[in-house]
Order: sequence, then structure tokens, then C-alpha cells
Amino acid sequence: SDLRVELPGNVLPWATSQLAAEVDGRVEKILVEEGQSVLDGAPLIYLRTQPKELELELAMAEKEIIANRLDELTTGSRPEVIEEANAGVENAEATLKLAQIELNRTQKLFKDGVLSSNDFDNATTAADRAQAAHKGKKARWDELIAGPRIEKIKQQEARLSVAEAKIKLLHDYIKRSVIRSPFNGFIIKKLTEVGQWLEKGAPGVTMIATNPVKVEVHIPQHYFYQVRKGIKVQVILEARQDGLSNRIFQGKVVEVIPFGNATSRTFPVRIKVNNPKSILTAGMLVKVLYQLKKSSSKQIYVSKDALVRSSMETVVWVVRSEPGKILKAHKVIVTPGEQKNSMIAINSKGNKIKVGDRVVVQGNERLRPGINIEIVE
Repeated sequence: SDLRVELPGNVLPWATSQLAAEVDGRVEKILVEEGQSVLDGAPLIYLRTQPKELELELAMAEKEIIANRLDELTTGSRPEVIEEANAGVENAEATLKLAQIELNRTQKLFKDGVLSSNDFDNATTAADRAQAAHKGKKARWDELIAGPRIEKIKQQEARLSVAEAKIKLLHDYIKRSVIRSPFNGFIIKKLTEVGQWLEKGAPGVTMIATNPVKVEVHIPQHYFYQVRKGIKVQVILEARQDGLSNRIFQGKVVEVIPFGNATSRTFPVRIKVNNPKSILTAGMLVKVLYQLKKSSSKQIYVSKDALVRSSMETVVWVVRSEPGKILKAHKVIVTPGEQKNSMIAINSKGNKIKVGDRVVVQGNERLRPGINIEIVE
């Protein structure tokens, strides 16, 4: 029959998390109180975002201006703009022709001594101005006909990309100004108040996850090797009141910690227990019932000195005779079981160790597979 082991256990939260601010900011709203249950993704704390929201409006307006300019460059000038520029060229040509005619007339009169040098200089200046104006109008018209240079379009596209990236950064900043719940659970402590400045990385609340929960028990040394991950246990919450019955939960071992208490010689074991109605609460005392397999009458025991332990495996070195009366050491991987005084139960895969086999108890830490050995009495 199985061995029934009953031990006290403490209920622990499945997870405990201090939720911190991802950005700097003043606390504007706190939507939760201590002890309140919250759902995964629920907003808990809002930081002030008005300055960033104004920056976002400005960035979106700048993006619109850049996008409109890029649209102008890629679609080309409107027909009425080209027509207006053409009219300007024609007007400049007429003005230039008139200025050149006037310059020719003034030059002839100046040579004949009718007009002064000042009149001739004024006519020359007017003709030069008309020539420059015509050249400028013609260049503008040629540019409109040819369309924008590819370099200008690329520059404007780059400006648009920068503007869009800035908008994404501002949206992300505003989104990260809200502290949200990372899982279903309970708020157990508020660490800030409305109006307080919260630095990036500073915690705002502490919350716990309670479905499932963990139950921690401390297993005595002589049961340690009989407890394995995955085994089923019963967890009992005692009512301790007349008229009320105990509540029984099914659990499964999920963590076996191979680091014990040197005083009590116990080892921590943690059990996963589903807790959908949050009946089990962190800090409660419960009873844990294990059904452990008793050692059969055919269980093989060896001296505890025969075990060679490492971080990877536990082995026993078996001595067997080879032809020619040669003794050789054979490595056998074992799983230790319960201990009785100086003897410890072992299980070997494929029953590689049998009753009556000789095992090495001294010098075994230096052995290698297949090495010849000599027994010293």
C-alpha cells in the first residue's frame, strides 16, 4: 500500500509584480484601491500627458504641410499656374523690347549731342532691368514646364518620414503613460498618490496573481527522493468552524528545490493549485496530503557511500568479472530512494544492478568505465 504523508503548507501568490512607470510624469488618476481585483490589461494609473498631446497636434499639422508640398511636387504645377507664368514671360518680353527700342533711340540722340549722358545711362539701366526680369520669368516658366527635380522630391519624402516617425513616438509615449495590469489579480499596495511625480521605473502599485496559486511545503529529508515534479496531491483548507466542511483542492508538484534547511533538514516543494474563485489567499495555512509509494520487499539497497553524485547524474560503480579473472568497473546510473540508516534504496534503468552485485564504496569517485580494478581487503 501507499504511504500517506501529511504536511502543513503556506499559500503563496503565483506571481507578485511591482508595476512601474515607463515614462516620467505626474500622477493624474488612480483607478484602483488596495484589495481590488483587476483584469488583465485594465488601466490602473494615468500620468499627465497634455504637453505630449499638444506636441502630437503640432506634429500632425507639420506632417500635413509636408504631405501637401510633396503632393505638389509629385503631381506637377496646375495649368493655371503655368499659364500665369507664360503670361509673365510674354509681358517681360514686351517690356524688354520696349526698353531696347528706347535704348537704341537714346543712343542715337546721345551721339548726335541732343541728349545728355545721364539720359543715356538711364535708358541703359532700364534695358538691363528689363533683360533681367525677362530672364527670371523665363527661368520660372522653364522650371514649371520641366517639373520638380528628383532631389527635391526625395528631400520632401525624407521630411515626411521623419514627421511620421515623430508622430509614432508621441503616440507610443502617450500609450506608455498608462500603467496597466499585466494579468488577472489583486492590488495589494498603492505606492503613489494623485499629484505625485513618478520617475521612470518607479513603482506605482503592487499586485499579485491568485489563480492559480502556489502552496509551499517543507519535505523532510527521508521523503525527498520520493517527491517528483508532476505528482498529484491533495490540498485541504480546514474550516475550523462548526457546521462548515473542509475545502479540498487538487494540486500538482511543480517545483522541487534541492537546497534544504541545514537545521530542520527539510526541503521546499511547491505545488500548483487552481483557484478560480480566489478561495485560497496568500498567507493561508493548509494541509497537504501526499500518497507516496512504499518501498517493495524487493527494493535494492546499497551503502550511501556507493553513490557518486554530480550535477548531471547519480551513479553506482558495479564490479563484474571478465574472462581471465579480470575485475572491471561498470558505471550504472541510478535514482536514489528512501534512506534507512546508512543504506539507501536505488532504482536502475533496466535493472542493471541485481541482488548480490558488488559495488565500490571507496575510491569510486576516481573510476572510469571499463577500468581494471583490484579489490583490497
